[in-house]
This record gives sequence, structure tokens and C-alpha cells, in this order.
Amino acid sequence: MKKILILGDSHVGSLKIVQNQVQSNDTQCDMIGFPLPIAALLDFSNGRLEMNEQSDFKATSHGHTSDDLQRWSAQTNAVITSINKSGSIDLSSYDSIVIYGGHFIYRQWWKFPTVADAYSSSLKQEIVKELLSNTLHLDWVDKVKEAAGNNVSLYSMPEPILNELVWGYKGEIAQDTGYLKYIPKNANYFDNIALLEQALYERGSAFLPLPERLYKNNNSISAKYKSTDAKDFIHLNSEGAQLVLENILAVVS
Repeated sequence: MKKILILGDSHVGSLKIVQNQVQSNDTQCDMIGFPLPIAALLDFSNGRLEMNEQSDFKATSHGHTSDDLQRWSAQTNAVITSINKSGSIDLSSYDSIVIYGGHFIYRQWWKFPTVADAYSSSLKQEIVKELLSNTLHLDWVDKVKEAAGNNVSLYSMPEPILNELVWGYKGEIAQDTGYLKYIPKNANYFDNIALLEQALYERGSAFLPLPERLYKNNNSISAKYKSTDAKDFIHLNSEGAQLVLENILAVVS
């Protein structure tokens, strides 16, 4: 039986909700999703994944209280413990690890394609490398690769781009996605996928795209797959999450 680990931020949570609907008799699929504010507490040393012990949780500039951080840390530790009672996971025991999210799609990345035609191919490649190097996603790629070793296949999957309904929305947008509304409408997510693939390959990870059915056009996700939260334009509903998980198992298994 193949063992897959899906590791990432809050987008992994939507996959866990539909996990029982996407069965695979020959694959064990473990999932660990965690809020970004506690990402620094993940310990990838000695080839294992566990939570660092933290006694002093300080409020963040984004409005997260110390109680929030303590609760999220405990929840993430409980997920890890549910996979291995020791509270420590041997990453080398997996056949494949998929890293999902981690601010893979940044505002800078979306601005870049609007002026990319003025750049040479080599310069565009260097720009993409630089943009990716500043993401949490690449930080996780490096740490997981070092911890898991060369025998584990590593995949990088971006979080969904904005849902098409954001463009006509007049109300308040969730804080963590509000800045994305200022992505240029003429930005084309698909223009530079080959550059993304090459940059990730050089870091030891294979690019795993989201299913094409999710997209409405070149810069948005279809309204059909919008989160049920009125203010949330980046997370998927259960139907979209099921497509993503089915795609992961089809490609990685």
C-alpha cells in the first residue's frame, strides 16, 4: 500500500472534510493542515515532523490572540498524534509528500505576467525563482526534502486563485485574502507555468496543478466552487475540494 502525506495550510482542511468520499483501497493518505501563524512551530529536524513545545504564545500583528495560537498549536499536535501516537512522524516512511498552499500564489506573482513580455526568457526564469524563494511554500519544500530524504517523491500544489465572484463583491473581504482583490484583471495565471515547473524542479519538487475544471478563466476559479463563507474568495467548497483530492490520488498514487 502506498503512503501519501498532504501537508499545508488551511486549504488542507477542506480536503479532510471530503476524505471519506474519496476512497482508495491501495493508498493510505494522511493529512496535516495548520494555520499559517503557527507554521514556525513545526519542527522538521532529525527526519521527523512534530510540534515544538511552546509555553509563551504572543498575539500577532494580524489580530490573532495568544489563545488562538495556543488552540491552533494544540489542534495541530492532536492531528500529528492521531497519525502517530508518539507525536512525531517519520517523513521518510511516505512514498510521496504533497505540499499544498503556503502562499504559493503571491500578489507579486500576479503582477509579473502583465509585464513579462518585455523580459528575456532567462530574466523571467530568474524573477520566478526569486518570487518563489520568498514564499512559505518553498521554505516547507526545503525543510521537508531535507527531512524526508531523496527516496520520497515531493510535489508542490498551489492554493486556489481568486474566485470569480470577488470582482463584483462590494462587502468586506476576509483579511487574509483581501489584498488579492488588487490582482490585475489581465494577469494570466497560466502564462508562466513552465517557469514555475522549472523553478520547483531545481528545488527538488514537482509542480502539481489544480484540476482544470476548477477554473473559470485565466485569472479566477469558477463561482461553482466558492467557499460557503460569504467573505472567503480563496478557499474551495466541498465539491471543489473533492476534485482536488481526486486529482492528487490520480497523479500521485
